[in-house]
Amino acid sequence: MRTYEKIQERLTGKAKAPYRKDLNKDFPLRGFVLCSCCAEPLTASWCKGRTKKYPYYHCKTKGCELYGKNLKKEEVESDFEALLQALSPSKAVLNLVEAVIKDCWKEKKAGHAKNLVNLDRKTKELDHKIDGFMGRVLETDDREMIRHYEDHIKKLRMEREVASAQAKEVFAVDTSYESAVGTVFDFIGNPYSLWDNGDLEEKRLVMNLAFAKRLPYDRNSGFGTAGKALLFLVLGDISAGKSKMVVCTVTP
Repeated sequence: MRTYEKIQERLTGKAKAPYRKDLNKDFPLRGFVLCSCCAEPLTASWCKGRTKKYPYYHCKTKGCELYGKNLKKEEVESDFEALLQALSPSKAVLNLVEAVIKDCWKEKKAGHAKNLVNLDRKTKELDHKIDGFMGRVLETDDREMIRHYEDHIKKLRMEREVASAQAKEVFAVDTSYESAVGTVFDFIGNPYSLWDNGDLEEKRLVMNLAFAKRLPYDRNSGFGTAGKALLFLVLGDISAGKSKMVVCTVTP
């Protein structure tokens, strides 16, 4: 499941949400939420009242019917948080998906171990070949043959360096179950928790991982039917009994 891998990469620091110059911790939804009228991203700002400033989201598109109309930050973000809370699958569904993914992880881990063994075997075979040609160099006085053997040795050493580098990369991979899927399941089980406790960057990740696209917001109907990311659509289908199969790909 590519969406699952995407979440895994982002939550483990391999990928980040695209940087935006207009990001502000006071308005995490700015740029992600769209105007329901013109479908352009809403901006946000603190507006001065009689005694203090108030936070609002608003449309900045001139000519739009909602241009300059203020939307209370508290209402917009409260509605968004309700969406996130509704995404959390039931414990039964989460357990089912985790069981399937755990089986996939076991297969991947076994393949990872086999890859290490193969690379180690290849390195030893190359060492044996290099030693063989080194012996031939010592056994002959023919300069042409010596150059021929040295060329072979050079090529074999290059192959060995590549195999050795590959082995180091594979060996460095953390294959623990918690590292592979634990953080992802924390997110899937409760995306609202990461939003509520996260910093601005983590909040941006939640938006981009939980929803397939930016969401329009209407002052009367709120977010309406939000476009969920594929993974949460699948979880919803499983919960509704529409899907009997879960396919996953876990990278250890």
